[in-house]
Amino acid sequence: MRDVIRAELQKEVPGQLQQNQQRQSFEAVRDELETQYEFLDPNSDQFDDALVDTISTFTSRYVHQGYTPGEALQEAAEKVLRIERPDLFKAAPPAQKQEQVRKERMNIDKKLQAAKSQPPVVQSGEADTVDPLPDFENMSEDEFDRLDEKQLNDYLARSRARR
Repeated sequence: MRDVIRAELQKEVPGQLQQNQQRQSFEAVRDELETQYEFLDPNSDQFDDALVDTISTFTSRYVHQGYTPGEALQEAAEKVLRIERPDLFKAAPPAQKQEQVRKERMNIDKKLQAAKSQPPVVQSGEADTVDPLPDFENMSEDEFDRLDEKQLNDYLARSRARR
């Protein structure tokens, strides 16, 4: 007898825990939506019964598709409100966007101005004494022969240092 009762409890308890968690999740989403949108709160003067019925219908369909009740309510409310009340999801007015673009441009202008005021970066030695490396591939043999060994070694040392 005890084994039968224990087996029944082991089947029922996890299911009850899951149902409690889903109910709590659903209630949390419902409370959040009612707080965020007065027309979804049944105690408000702005309560919209037709809109709530539509959300309820969509919620049932989402639950039937395998969503948890909380997820289903959230998804249904978002979809229905985007269709029925698109004004809630409109982007910022153009004046605010223009102000934001203007501020971004000002920041870019400041950064460009700061960059221009910085001295140039010199990689090695003084800017006046840095000799460009000769172009050995396009150099004639006569030009190459005119270079002495010290010049060749200096150029090779500089090219290695720049790597």
